[in-house]
Amino acid sequence: MKREAVIFFLTVVLALLPLISAKAVCSDGNKTISDTDGINVNDARSINGIKIVVISAEDIRVFKRYMADVFVDGDKVKVINTTSNEIVFSSGNYNATLISTSSGKAKIQVGGDEKELEVEEFGTINGFDVILLESTLSSGGTSGSATFLIGAKRVSFSNDKNPSEIVNMGGNNYLIELFSASDSKASFIVSKCENGEIQEQSTAQNVTEGKINITSNSTINSLIGNNNSLKEENTSSETQITLEEANRRRRELELGINSSSGNASSLGGKLGKVEGAGKLIFFVFIGLLIIIVAYIFIRMKINGKGSKKV
Repeated sequence: MKREAVIFFLTVVLALLPLISAKAVCSDGNKTISDTDGINVNDARSINGIKIVVISAEDIRVFKRYMADVFVDGDKVKVINTTSNEIVFSSGNYNATLISTSSGKAKIQVGGDEKELEVEEFGTINGFDVILLESTLSSGGTSGSATFLIGAKRVSFSNDKNPSEIVNMGGNNYLIELFSASDSKASFIVSKCENGEIQEQSTAQNVTEGKINITSNSTINSLIGNNNSLKEENTSSETQITLEEANRRRRELELGINSSSGNASSLGGKLGKVEGAGKLIFFVFIGLLIIIVAYIFIRMKINGKGSKKV
């Protein structure tokens, strides 16, 4: 009986893990400033003032696990021949130069330091993390080019082990949270404070405090890379949706639920049905736990009386 109870308890805990996400708060009591966007693998994009470079992403649906490997405060750079390309970091600007190239290899210089890398090889140049994506050389050997990803810090995210992390870049703290991921794209929520220090708290996903800013002409599809499941009308002004709304839409899209009207904003009226869902699940979980413990205690007491009679 004890074995079955433990298995049931672990099943409930594992089922509740995906419902937990990071909540950002400011030390001075003010609300956080948050933004979210999707980034393709081997590409870079600025979210809420910090540039994120996605090295790889993966979605293992059978285990309800998704992950992404990224460079924070970096860029995707292409250098041709011996020309320089300026890279902008929060710590300053650096020139990247292609020193030499061959098929499958390239020697790259960043701010006076250089290193030769093979394609898909990681390395460190002048304190920055680098991975070489491509190296080409013309048939005559007179011209070449190299494409690489570079960043100030490498971070590996996953929804079950490291869903979020606070990083300090350029004297500012940012909370970066992995929102979703596929094999070709990853989406992030980046939060910061205007004055106070950002702090991270664990909370249910359906909290309504704080809002995510969706920039104009963007859609919820940019977060998950699915352009056919759900469409939202473009707007000329900034739109705000709650974190609960964003997560609810992601879950619906993962289950293949399409909006009959095709307009994501029409889904807003359904929020009342899921209001407080996180709290309800929490109390149900506590109730089940109490029942299991009580049942084990009663069984042990009954078994103890039976053994005394014998």
